[in-house]
Amino acid sequence: MTKVFRKYNKWLLAIFGSLLLVTWLVSGTAGQFQADPGKRVMATVGPKGEKILASDTDKAEREYKALTEMARGSVKAPPPAGLGIENGTHWLLLSREAEAAGLVGEAGDGVDFLSDLAKVETQLRMFSDPQLRQFAQQNPQFVAQQAASMAEALKKNKDSFAGQAGLRPREFEVALAKLRGVYRLIQAYGHGARMSDVQLTREARELVTQVSLDCVIVPADNVVASIPEPPAEQLNSLFEKYKGVRPGEGEYGFGYLRPKRVKLEWMTISKAAVTDAVKLDAVEVNKYWQQNKADFKGEFAAVRADVEKKLKEARVAEVLAEADRAYKARIKSATRKLPLDGGVRKLPADWESQRPKMETLAQELVAAVEQATKVKMPLPTVEVRASEYIPLNDMKTAGQLAFMQYDLGGKRGPFASLLEMTREINPAGDVGLQVGVPFDFAITDFGLNDRVYFTVLDAKGESPAESLDEVRAAVVKDAKKLAAFEKLKSDAGTVQLLAVTDGLEAVTKMFATPVAAGLPADAKPEPLPLHKRVIISKTRSPEQFPELDDQSLRDAVMSQVHALGADTKISAENAAIRTLAVPLPKTQSLAVMQITGHRPLSIETFRTIGDYEVSYLLDKELQTGGKEGATAKQVNPFSFTAVKQRAGYKATRGEGKSSEEEPADAPAEEKKPA
Repeated sequence: MTKVFRKYNKWLLAIFGSLLLVTWLVSGTAGQFQADPGKRVMATVGPKGEKILASDTDKAEREYKALTEMARGSVKAPPPAGLGIENGTHWLLLSREAEAAGLVGEAGDGVDFLSDLAKVETQLRMFSDPQLRQFAQQNPQFVAQQAASMAEALKKNKDSFAGQAGLRPREFEVALAKLRGVYRLIQAYGHGARMSDVQLTREARELVTQVSLDCVIVPADNVVASIPEPPAEQLNSLFEKYKGVRPGEGEYGFGYLRPKRVKLEWMTISKAAVTDAVKLDAVEVNKYWQQNKADFKGEFAAVRADVEKKLKEARVAEVLAEADRAYKARIKSATRKLPLDGGVRKLPADWESQRPKMETLAQELVAAVEQATKVKMPLPTVEVRASEYIPLNDMKTAGQLAFMQYDLGGKRGPFASLLEMTREINPAGDVGLQVGVPFDFAITDFGLNDRVYFTVLDAKGESPAESLDEVRAAVVKDAKKLAAFEKLKSDAGTVQLLAVTDGLEAVTKMFATPVAAGLPADAKPEPLPLHKRVIISKTRSPEQFPELDDQSLRDAVMSQVHALGADTKISAENAAIRTLAVPLPKTQSLAVMQITGHRPLSIETFRTIGDYEVSYLLDKELQTGGKEGATAKQVNPFSFTAVKQRAGYKATRGEGKSSEEEPADAPAEEKKPA
């Protein structure tokens, strides 16, 4: 056979070469008939069914990604503060609208837009924080400086944003020009209202008039003591209605959805205790000084304290490192034979009886450290919370653990964030944290540098309470508070009359805060605070009193002010018309107020109304259609739903959601002057 191959090797090579060439030609020819993926039709728009190709949507997705990375607030924040662009498809349709309207310039127009974009982004970031917003309002020059710095940063890093999204610098500049065009489009609509001078005066009066009042906020909690125990039917009704609702999100803030929670046991190695346990030998100290004279300038007697401190720190670090080594060795020994399944150890049925427990580990660590370092480390403290869950959103119930942080591979964060990566809570958790297995790494109090090793004994994700008994205390509290609020509402007229006849001080005493448990028997109830000179307007309540952030309260106050008239002087004779008692359902409280003065709209104030206030009034007219007394429609004509409908958008391959999951359309928030 070998002789045959040798004799006809040239013929065989020619035959095999020909077959290989034919195979290559056939495969190449077949590939030529495959459709270009970029030419797939993803959707159609318009009455004629204009095609949107996969290449169009892909580029739009990349543009959207780059723009959100550069100016997330401006792009994604809901109108009127931002553009409210929800995903790549939304961006594609909006930019097409702007181009069709002739509002998109060349690439250079996009680069020039970076300064204005930085101003918008700076304002959004600063005004999202109440304290920072107040500072910014008082220091406009600071805002301008921050905007200038951001503009420089955007110009410097724009090519980097482009590269991360797979765009060439020129392509990203074109995307910025489109973004400027979309801004022009939305602003053109926002300034399309034509308000009459009479209506402007009336609206400005509502907007600018400020009222000064004294106020007492009576919480329902101060009335709970007089409320009897709620019947079982009411408790069951509340529980069934709100058991799947997060606390604070249901009506009156009711909600009994249990948060992410864990049961833990942990062991704490106190660095301070280890430091006290380390004893230095005088000869060793002198020897250390002799070997490190370059670090200690001066005679031994003068620098001895520094030498001892440095040597003790090294010895303490050695002890802690040995304890960590011994701990990891013990855990590795216990889990080495446990099979892995998707990154999770498969635990045997009797694992609870054989798993390493912190009490045993503490004793083993002491022995290992003493053997390796000759230092008798104090026995670490151990705490076990096996009978109660610790909610991750309220870690203060775990004592010192609330102040612990983790540091894994350069990633740092609070202990609660680490616990959220437990596989039983988050199946995608990739740090090796699972129920029943001691965690390999210590968490640390960066203040005291104590080391804490822990085991998650049980973990549950966010879930409804399984029974009323599980959240009975919260349900009883809410039921009694609700009954107390209803009592406050029914007594509002009586309380208002008391404020008229005896003043607000009488109200503060009538609803004085009950004496807290544990205080001396002769302690007296604490009167409610009386807030003086609280300033509110039609659209804004003072930030220091979030309880008063209620539009029905503001409307009631403004109506009373208009009833008083601009020329009415404050006196005891008109106390009745100046006094209000308004229930506040959101906080389940009663606001008892007396108007002490107001600043009506003046010609000077009218002339100095700022752009923001004018923008608010124009936006309101667009929403109400300019009809007096009409309610704002709260419709965003540039939402994803509205733009799709207007463009006649029809997806042929499903909505693309690669950039971000498409949220449900929400009405635009009513704009309030800052």
